[in-house]
This record gives sequence, C-alpha cells and structure tokens, in this order.
Amino acid sequence: MHTQKDKGYYRWPVFIIALLVITMIGSISVLFIANYDGGAKVVDNYYKKALDFDKNTALLLESQKLGWKATIEKTTQNDPNLVNITFSVVDREGNPLSNLTGKMSGERVGTTITTKADLTAIADQPGKFTAQANFANKGLWDITLLLSDGQQVFKQVLRQEIH
Repeated sequence: MHTQKDKGYYRWPVFIIALLVITMIGSISVLFIANYDGGAKVVDNYYKKALDFDKNTALLLESQKLGWKATIEKTTQNDPNLVNITFSVVDREGNPLSNLTGKMSGERVGTTITTKADLTAIADQPGKFTAQANFANKGLWDITLLLSDGQQVFKQVLRQEIH
C-alpha cells in the first residue's frame, strides 16, 4: 500500500494536471493566433469569381499576346489612407500607349480587403496614368489594371508593397 511518505505519491497527479494545463494553454494559444487577423475570410462574390475564372485567365493570356506592359513607376502618399500610384504603359516595342481608358483594382494579399479607382491619363506624358485609391491597410497588394483602347482590352496584375 502506498503512503504519503513515498516519493512518487504526489508525482502522478501533478504530472496529469500539468499535461491538462499544457494542452489547455496550447489550445487557447492556437485559438488566439487563428483569430488574430479577424478570423476566417469569405471572398465577396466567390461564386461569380469562380465562374469567371476561365474568362479572366483567357483575358490575361490575350493581354500577354498583345505585348503591352504596365509598370508601377511610383507611389506617393499625401493622406494617411489615400495613395497616388503612377503607371506606365508601353507596347511591344516599348513605345508609350496613349488614348487608353481603364480602371485599377487592388486586393491585399491574403485578405479580402479591396480598393478600386479610375485611371487618369497624365497630360503631356504619353503612356502615363495615375490613380488615387484608399489603401488603408499597408502591406502587399495585387493591383489589377484593366485598360482598353476601344478595340482591345488589356489586363495585367502587378504586385506592390504599399507603405
């Protein structure tokens, strides 16, 4: 028969309680980490995006065949949330493209945060466009440009760190 004077008498209950406490701390930690950024994200209009996947992929491939290229030249921030982005758009030979209209949309990588803006041509600078959008959350963004010259449509996705 075990008595309280035995060395191992108190070890088993303490060991079992320690295992339970460690498991509880680990579970609570995982719960807090999982919800740190607001929890699970549901993409707006996810069903429509899934249906349009093939159409969007075909448009991106057609845009690559056009040979046009858009680049982000600079980003400036005058307001805490509003960011001005300057784009340059050139054709296959590197000539600036004018007479384009378009839109810019941004989606923060890994989240469902989005922003949209119209592109405005910069006067006296062919192939240069600017957009002002609300980038309240700083970080890595996928910026999608959708441009048209009235006959052809061009789409390109650019990844940019917004500070």
